[in-house]
Amino acid sequence: MSIKKPAWLKRENFLRMLEQNDFPECAECKIRLDLTIDHRTPRSRGGSDELSNLQFLCFTCNRKKYTKPDSYWANTPFYWDKEPDEVKFNTAQLEEVYLKLLDNKFDNPYIKLFTRPWSSISGVIYLLAWIVGAGKTMAVPALAFALNRLILRELGKGYQRVDRVLVLTKEKGIRDQIARDYEQKITKFGICQEPPRVQIMEDFSMFLDKSIVSSADICISCVQSLWDKEADPRLASILKDFPLIVFDEPHFGKDRYLQITEYAYSSLCFGLSGTPIEADGSLMNKFVLFSVWDYRDAVVNDHRLKFIDNDSQVLGINNTEEILNA
Repeated sequence: MSIKKPAWLKRENFLRMLEQNDFPECAECKIRLDLTIDHRTPRSRGGSDELSNLQFLCFTCNRKKYTKPDSYWANTPFYWDKEPDEVKFNTAQLEEVYLKLLDNKFDNPYIKLFTRPWSSISGVIYLLAWIVGAGKTMAVPALAFALNRLILRELGKGYQRVDRVLVLTKEKGIRDQIARDYEQKITKFGICQEPPRVQIMEDFSMFLDKSIVSSADICISCVQSLWDKEADPRLASILKDFPLIVFDEPHFGKDRYLQITEYAYSSLCFGLSGTPIEADGSLMNKFVLFSVWDYRDAVVNDHRLKFIDNDSQVLGINNTEEILNA
């Protein structure tokens, strides 16, 4: 039997769990296959990583902890009631996000990875290393569409999906421009017939107002609104409302973004970067490489000019196979 250690769990606690359970089984259905490690009391409600708060759950029982009723999804207008017109995505968005997650012609590792309970593969940033001008902003709705279609196709309705997205950026000017792009260009490009409900989150207090959060499809904020010098104790409770969190240019303040992922216990965190190195020139070696759209891709498809090397070893970034085999 193979049980993967989640990124958030310390190795010594993981080994102690295995030592204390000769024949691990799901705490709910008692199956002994496809087991994950789960918190009895979620960390978003104050639960700890102590062994007394941990249990084994199979993939199915783990994912169903975050299930929302079908009546909820019937009232959400953007990512889930329409299938996107695939030809409306540009080449990078279509090939490196949408089809990358959904293509099942071969043994697609991304299908295996992202149909796991998201709480078991959280705690890292999945990086899209794309040159400037490749369409990173519209990669966000492409991710939401693709993840939801993947879950519905592979697992069915009774599993966690993306109903809301949080986009974090480094400064107000970029934040406001991204908000305008989502309000205007998603319909202009024909990705969706109706614009998403976009909400700029000016400060931390807005995240605490559930009426504001629940009325938006995409919330956009500067990262400082959530994490300045240290984390607010309520951060985990806030982030659980966003199954998909996207960091714009996370090489600025990498440590701060990585700290946020530690509180996003049941969310998938992606990073969009045109220059996947830190401000001091060091490599972003704590990220998981999901996609590269480099100079050669851009010349052939989009006639862009900036360069990112497609060799993940040069970038110093882990790849998906390493996460699957961890």
